[in-house]
Amino acid sequence: MSVAENPLKFAWLEVTGLCNEFCTHCYADSSPKGTHGTLTVQDWLRIISELSEN
Repeated sequence: MSVAENPLKFAWLEVTGLCNEFCTHCYADSSPKGTHGTLTVQDWLRIISELSEN
């Protein structure tokens, strides 16, 4: 299926796994023990640019 047939309508970007809460229902496994991840600003800009092309 091509992008024209199935265009991207939504993207969820989880910028960090670091959170002040310990919610047992958290699907992202975020918590005070989480990290900010390893993506750089340039990585995020590239990802956002690629998403906007779809």
